[in-house]
Amino acid sequence: MNIRNYRSSDLESCAKLILDTSQKYNREDIIPWKEQDFFWFFDMENNREKIENFFTNSDVLIAENDNWEIIWLLRAEENRVKSFFVSNKYIHQWIGRTLFEEYKRGVVQKWYRFIWLFSSSYWVKFYESLWFKKNWDRFLRWECIRTYPMKLIIE
Repeated sequence: MNIRNYRSSDLESCAKLILDTSQKYNREDIIPWKEQDFFWFFDMENNREKIENFFTNSDVLIAENDNWEIIWLLRAEENRVKSFFVSNKYIHQWIGRTLFEEYKRGVVQKWYRFIWLFSSSYWVKFYESLWFKKNWDRFLRWECIRTYPMKLIIE
């Protein structure tokens, strides 16, 4: 497995990873009448410029398998995880945990005292296994997806 920073040549693979994973694991949290809008955002044919901005305006870590396929991505801004996606093939294989620890090491080196994120329902247990705690009840984000704000205090 190779961990590296995002490159512009990764755009289509990353958008596909997010779309595939969201359709499988996050669908129940998306407001039904907003589902089409949510998935349209990651349609490369119609929305390439917005997707490019989505990735280039954040720090993005990528992991590739031995065949150079992108299997994981973490998009962050300082101590806030903005996106965290693992390929459907690699769910429940400890890769997400391992790669999150890689990101966390960088946050610790910058002297941040906490990491925060918004989680869909499916991923709450995963984040709790990383010692994140829910801060509030679920709420609507981007006017289309219900999420839980979560926070990890770094000691």
